[in-house]
Amino acid sequence: MAAKADALAARIFTSLMEFMPLFHRHLMPSLAIDLKERMGLGRSQAKALIVLANGGPATPTELGRCMAMTKASLTGLVDELEAQGLVERVNDEKDRRKSVVSPTALGIERAQAVMAAWTASLDASLSAHPHEDLECVAAGLENVVDSLKRL
Repeated sequence: MAAKADALAARIFTSLMEFMPLFHRHLMPSLAIDLKERMGLGRSQAKALIVLANGGPATPTELGRCMAMTKASLTGLVDELEAQGLVERVNDEKDRRKSVVSPTALGIERAQAVMAAWTASLDASLSAHPHEDLECVAAGLENVVDSLKRL
């Protein structure tokens, strides 16, 4: 059984190492639009808002895991979002030692605007590619997401 798990881990690792440069070459440039000038947000701030708007309130630790950020970096990011009125921190009702970060109505509105801007930019950059290839990419990513949700 261990050999099968090792082989699967190797396949997953190899695929990830092949996927990442392709993702950064083909998809990331369309997500590099200047949100700072358009919406007053850095990319990490935009990602945090989207995570919270889609997933709901989260502890800073949970948010940090979703964004692969250290607690110190995340604290500054949440402070900036809070200062803009895009998120609020409240004490966790179950454990008063913890806080929960929630998007405000303005934060949800801004997250939706970011998603719309990124989607439009992605659409423009992918429009030259065959529809069948894009359908394949979309279906493949949806399958990966579904599988990761089950882990």
